[in-house]
Amino acid sequence: MLVAAPVSPAAALGGNCAATSIGETPLSDTGDLYAGGNEMPATHAAKAPAITPVDGVIGVVALGMSNTEQEWGAFIIEAATRTDLAGSLRFGNGAIAGVPMVLWADPADNAWDQAVKQINAAGIRTDQVRVAWVKMASRLPDLGNATFDERVAMERGWINDVLDNAAAVFPNLAQVYLSARIYGGYENSVNHSEPETGYDNGFSVQAVVADAVAGATPMWTAWGPYMWADGLDPRSDGLTWECADFEEDGVHPSAAGEAKVVDLLMDFFASEPVACAWFLADAGDCGTTGGGGTWGTFDDVPSTSPFFADIEWLAAHGITEGCNPPANNNFCPTDPVTRGQMAAFLDRALDLPAGPDAFDDDDNSIFEPSINAIAAAGITVGCNPPANDSFCPGDHVTRAQMAALLVRAFGLPPGVERFSDDDDSIFEADIEALAAAKITLGCNPPLNTLFCPSADVTREQMAAFLHRSEPYL
Repeated sequence: MLVAAPVSPAAALGGNCAATSIGETPLSDTGDLYAGGNEMPATHAAKAPAITPVDGVIGVVALGMSNTEQEWGAFIIEAATRTDLAGSLRFGNGAIAGVPMVLWADPADNAWDQAVKQINAAGIRTDQVRVAWVKMASRLPDLGNATFDERVAMERGWINDVLDNAAAVFPNLAQVYLSARIYGGYENSVNHSEPETGYDNGFSVQAVVADAVAGATPMWTAWGPYMWADGLDPRSDGLTWECADFEEDGVHPSAAGEAKVVDLLMDFFASEPVACAWFLADAGDCGTTGGGGTWGTFDDVPSTSPFFADIEWLAAHGITEGCNPPANNNFCPTDPVTRGQMAAFLDRALDLPAGPDAFDDDDNSIFEPSINAIAAAGITVGCNPPANDSFCPGDHVTRAQMAALLVRAFGLPPGVERFSDDDDSIFEADIEALAAAKITLGCNPPLNTLFCPSADVTREQMAAFLHRSEPYL
């Protein structure tokens, strides 16, 4: 259960936990990863070399700095638990702590010798390396007082130099996937800051990928997973970076942050058509269930679901048990949320004390204790005003009703006019408060000018709303 505490657990982990946003929009939300959108151009995908084993091995390695080293190390551990990956895959970690991209750009730098040693230690020869995940970073002193355009140009040059060097060190390297940095706003370091060494890094990668699409890189190169989100401001797919996702310096990922990156990597390699052709044992599973099988809490929530992280968070905090007792191996993500289920979600999330019998129509409901608890807490008054002696536990919860329940539950302050379709709703003030708290974005991405107040809330959507509410729990 989530219980209020005098000091937030996040504050004990991350650095500057007040820096929850820098006000920038992720490149994935603006559709700018590639020229013309986020999808790899078909002409570029068609040029991808086939990945075949060398003496029975497809070596897949990472190159980069300390964050990359940590994240890929966690990825290798997760990959070892998977039974659906190609049997010829071998994973090696060539990333090295403390080595920025300006040093990787130097072919004579010791980083390359060290990377080879680490990869060899994993049982992979340099000629067996076929695929690389490259995530490079700069330090503020490397960039000096450069302008945005100058920073992007510098990093573009360095990353292209890294690709040249990698081609020389790994003679059979055929596919490279580039990722930009994760959120850096919580940083507590003299070497890093947003946006200079965080958000802007995405534009450098974007420029190198454009070079690759134009055929100007030594091997085929494409975007890997784009991982930057603006702190607690949810990306269109729900991704956020919380202070608890980072170690005390606010730069290096904590175990929770590493897990988020692992999810993004696994989902990418198991769903991106070019990558999954060599990643999965059965390429026919590409994009179906996160790589041939769910690997979370529930059998009906694949890791490719945009709500996967939200539902896993819900389960990890005891807010949901499942939808098919006693097995409870399913979550029923697209089912509408009933008022009884909503009561249970809020009761468990807030760890509310028991309340007296409040309504006449819930005596046969398994959710009666939770319904009484949220009534005693003033979160609900009933469903049949003015009498309000009924709760209607089996009725579906609309998005507008959900807004009212969450605003009462968390005591959210008022917001400002946000959506164009709620002016006639009695819940308009609640909807505006929910939007101001960044618990809702809207219902028509990417514009998000509408809220759809009368639409039912699905269980997976409810998971996202509650996950975004974590700062208020």
